[in-house]
Amino acid sequence: LLGFYNSDTLSSIKGSVQLITERVSAKERETFIKRAATDGKVLANGGIHVLQTFFSKELSEEYQIMGRRARQGDRDSYRMILLENDLEWIFGAPWENEVKKIKGSILYETLDKECSKLYENSSAGRELGIAQCTSDHNSSKNFLDALITGDIDRVKKFLLEQNRGPNIDSPVSRTVLLMDASGSMSNLLSATKETICTMFERAWVVLGEKGLPNDTFAMQFAFFAWETKGSHLRMFMNTISSEGGMGRKAIEIGLWYAPKEGGTKESISQVILIGRAPANTQPE
Repeated sequence: LLGFYNSDTLSSIKGSVQLITERVSAKERETFIKRAATDGKVLANGGIHVLQTFFSKELSEEYQIMGRRARQGDRDSYRMILLENDLEWIFGAPWENEVKKIKGSILYETLDKECSKLYENSSAGRELGIAQCTSDHNSSKNFLDALITGDIDRVKKFLLEQNRGPNIDSPVSRTVLLMDASGSMSNLLSATKETICTMFERAWVVLGEKGLPNDTFAMQFAFFAWETKGSHLRMFMNTISSEGGMGRKAIEIGLWYAPKEGGTKESISQVILIGRAPANTQPE
């Protein structure tokens, strides 16, 4: 945006252009938009024209952007202009081939359909996350109730579970998970955040059936400390967001890290690699 604003293309009318970026306060943005919407010259030339330069993950956001146009029946217009590279998060690694197939009148319909599929998948993950949060909330309420009623046994049980130390008696299965966090992985990353606790719970059931303690299973998302609780990993992953990443992936960085971790006293049991594109070639 700044490049276009400072380019020769806009130089002839730059004096009448108001640049609005994320640094502009919400109040100032509203003032600028209202001023443009009521300017007689703007209305005479067709009213406000809104350009959306990304495909919204949710339809409500798209409607909101459209709503920045003129009010009270004034003339206005809207257009969405997309950079093909930015569609990687929808189609994944084969986005270049997929985009070629849908250019033209079916472009928006296809993007909307694919985006809806991603949203449905992420919603399923959120349901698991909500169920986990509900369970944790109920446990906290029970603990508070135990404190109020003086039920020392329940208090001890809760505190023991929340502050269990590392297992030193039984061998621990340690899994390193290397996950691509580029733009095309945004939905999978979100789903992982929501389901990581459920995965640990299912592992604990298996361990219980084998007569093993819960903390004989540990996982690490590179690069983070080893954890035997999914909730701790989830808190860490909530700080991670996906971005960029067109083309091949730097998988070798993760595979370089895994043997180093495997060379420690505790070693590692397995490495899981999750990605949607080939690794860098030898020259790269």
